[in-house]
Amino acid sequence: MSTEILEIVQQMDLHNAETQLALQCAPLIAGVKISNLLVVSTGMEDAVKQCLRKSGISFLPLLRTREKARYLLFRKKPLEAYLMRKEIRELLQESGYQDFTLGNILSTFQKRYQGYMCGEPGFPHEMGVLLGYPVEDVRGFMEQNGQNALYQGYWKVYAHVPEKKRLFARYDMEKETIIQLLSNGVGMRDIIGIYNDSMPQKAAGGGVEKMSKIQVVYWTQSGNTQAMAEAVGRGIEAAGKEAEVVDVSTADMDALKASSVFAMGCPAMGAEVLEEGEMEPFVEEVEGFAAGKKIALFGSYGWGDGQWMRDWVDRMTSAGATVVNGEGVICQEAPDDDAVAACESLGKQLAGM
Repeated sequence: MSTEILEIVQQMDLHNAETQLALQCAPLIAGVKISNLLVVSTGMEDAVKQCLRKSGISFLPLLRTREKARYLLFRKKPLEAYLMRKEIRELLQESGYQDFTLGNILSTFQKRYQGYMCGEPGFPHEMGVLLGYPVEDVRGFMEQNGQNALYQGYWKVYAHVPEKKRLFARYDMEKETIIQLLSNGVGMRDIIGIYNDSMPQKAAGGGVEKMSKIQVVYWTQSGNTQAMAEAVGRGIEAAGKEAEVVDVSTADMDALKASSVFAMGCPAMGAEVLEEGEMEPFVEEVEGFAAGKKIALFGSYGWGDGQWMRDWVDRMTSAGATVVNGEGVICQEAPDDDAVAACESLGKQLAGM
């Protein structure tokens, strides 16, 4: 969290329901996570329910004591879709579930959670999947007894660390945005409405994809590839679709997995290779789910003949993707008018697929 946002939080009323919703449930409110746990004082419960009334966000009471109330907040359709995944059902079945309707899963978990919190043995590990955690991390936590995590952020991570770091960064970004909106006088019901209006929903892993948007993910050093990315975005929007142009550090991998089309851009680095710190690990992960996707590639270079782009095209093709036009759009140094036009055309083609 940035220093500016921390200063804002320090001045906020932490005993306010809207503040706690922002601090604990921003990813859910923003639609990039299917559920969140909310713990508030019992005196806040009515205010929380008022904020969530007719919001599209449901809540399940988990445990109430004299001082605290715990709730599972979730978006119903995305959670139902997530729990229907084969690997999730297998874990639930191993945990003793037989009826996989959402109502039964929630009521069974509620009883198990209350029992555990009241001293019964056996932590209900299925809580992880109900919170939208990736199944590999839930299993890792179970197998390692919560120890030996490779990374820890919003949950303990046992696989695909770079992807999870980017996801956590996205959660942090949404939290900062919502805190900023609250500090500017926008009420929580209005904030939820803003996100709902911009978010046609579809279940997508641990989040909700903004289906109308085509992702344009880039890495840049000098700003040349960023300029190309922005031109691709303009082309997408000129074709009547919505573009989301993002730096690779804040890219939403779940959104890419659920999308049929997207674009990636990176300049040539070193001996004509992709940037190795962020972009190369990102592309390696994309290769794991690229089959059947339509992908546009672009980037700038300072010297050489474009070998890095040919190699990149080959990698995506070998992974089963269709590269738009069978090649990437490249330009030397800053994009001139022709390169900008080529990028805009690339965006239009992508939007039409």
